[in-house]
Amino acid sequence: MKYKPLHILLIRKFATQNTQTQQLFLMENDENISLKTGEVFEVKLQRSAGTGLQLRHRCEDESIVQVRRKEQVPADAAETRPAKLGGPILAHYIIEALKEGETKVTFYETRPWDKNFKEIIQKQISVKVS
Repeated sequence: MKYKPLHILLIRKFATQNTQTQQLFLMENDENISLKTGEVFEVKLQRSAGTGLQLRHRCEDESIVQVRRKEQVPADAAETRPAKLGGPILAHYIIEALKEGETKVTFYETRPWDKNFKEIIQKQISVKVS
C-alpha cells in the first residue's frame, strides 16, 4: 500500500451537562484516539479535485464506531467563488463512538473501476471507546 503524506484537522466535540466544548487537533497520518461512548469527532481531509480518485473509508468493526461522510466543499470556498477546477477540497467525516471496544478507521483514495489500482492510504485512526 502507498502512503501519501497528509495532515487532518480533527475536531473533538463532547457535551457536559449544559455545555458543549470543541477541541482542535492537528494529527499525523497514524493516530490513536480515545473516546467515550456517545462522543462525536469531525475529521476533515484535504484532497485534490479532478484527480479521478475517490476518497473512501473502512472500519474494522462498525459496531464500535459509525463513520459517515458529512460533506465535501472547496477548501478555499471562503476566498474564491466559484471554486477552482482541480483545486483543493475538504471532505468532512463524522466518527461517532457507539459502544466500548477498539477498532481502526482507514481513509483511502481509490479508483474502484480499475482492478489493478493499489489504494492510497490517506489516514489511519486507531479508536478506543470506553
